Amino acid sequence: MNDETINFKILHMDGLGQGVSKDGEVTFIEKVLPGEEGTAEVYRKAKGVRFAMVKEITVKSEQRIEPACSMFSRCGGCQYLHTSYKNERALKELYLQNTFQNLVDSTVKFSVYPAEKRFGYRNRVQLHYNIKTGQLGYISKFFQQFIPASACLLPVPSVRETIQELYSGFSWKALLPPHAPETGIIEIYHRKGKEHPTVSINTSYAEGGFSQVNTTMNRQLAALTTEAFNRHFNSIQNTRVLDIFGGNGNLTSSFHGADIIVADLTPEKEKQHTSNRTKQVIVQDLYRKEAVQELYKKLIQFHGEDPHLIVFDPPRKGVKNIRKWISRFSPDMIFYISCNPATLKRDAETVKSLYKITDLSLIDLFPGTKHFETFAVFKKIEPSTESSASAIVV
Repeated sequence: MNDETINFKILHMDGLGQGVSKDGEVTFIEKVLPGEEGTAEVYRKAKGVRFAMVKEITVKSEQRIEPACSMFSRCGGCQYLHTSYKNERALKELYLQNTFQNLVDSTVKFSVYPAEKRFGYRNRVQLHYNIKTGQLGYISKFFQQFIPASACLLPVPSVRETIQELYSGFSWKALLPPHAPETGIIEIYHRKGKEHPTVSINTSYAEGGFSQVNTTMNRQLAALTTEAFNRHFNSIQNTRVLDIFGGNGNLTSSFHGADIIVADLTPEKEKQHTSNRTKQVIVQDLYRKEAVQELYKKLIQFHGEDPHLIVFDPPRKGVKNIRKWISRFSPDMIFYISCNPATLKRDAETVKSLYKITDLSLIDLFPGTKHFETFAVFKKIEPSTESSASAIVV
């Protein structure tokens, strides 16, 4: 921890749930709200900015409340429990609108879908363990210390009960295999259709198949995506859809009457039911430059023509090579589901001369935290009769 103490005044919140203060240097501070003032201790400096922790708040926001979680001030998992959920939604909405203010106009349909509940929604958590110290829990990014997870409010009741059982009499140690590493990960995952949560030791994330951690809001996201599909393609028979980073077809399985190719990095061990018009294609590493051509060959084999629609649902780093995908497939529309507005903005700027955002929706799958999902609908801009400047040079 750095010994430097600074005065701060929070101007606004950034996309990571941090308050931004500017007093000579830009400082990012968690666990604060716009308008608050006080002192903070700098714990890191990087690229000309500072990161600090609150020592004292001398001017409190009227929006500040007592956090429901006793670990909130120490744990880095949640960023907004010191304010109401209504205000949390407002702060997230403001950030998303500011992020895209130069990429959309007044005709864009902007919608917000708040979570049904703020706590008890996560069907999966990962805990760290240390055999030598006998500790189990989350690791605080501020102190690099273990934060007990037994009182965490985010997991669904079945997962929370399993966590509490792991703490009882250090039973988690009995689950470790012989010669387990001194430090590692224990994942508790309650998959859809399973009676009890699964406890996995030092395995890959979401072993057995990935699904969103918030089942209720994931259904909302899937319904929103399906509604957009029906609205734009209900008059087109045999709509050709390319679902990239599609996992088990979570978001496109309800696109009735569509011919769908679902492409992802690795095969799922358990696929959800899809229609017989859906084909699963495994392309190892969709970020490889060869992946676009590999998938194009599959598309021609199955469809014979370019897709009407591409659905992107990438990891936090975004599509990155979206220019190559658009150049090769040239869809009429793009549905882009993003868990990181910054990389969605970057990719939107890359194709803004060819595709216009018509709908932008915030779906709060992760209440209490800085994270949320964004659903953007892009429509191809009709080329001018006087110019063919719409061609992309790859």
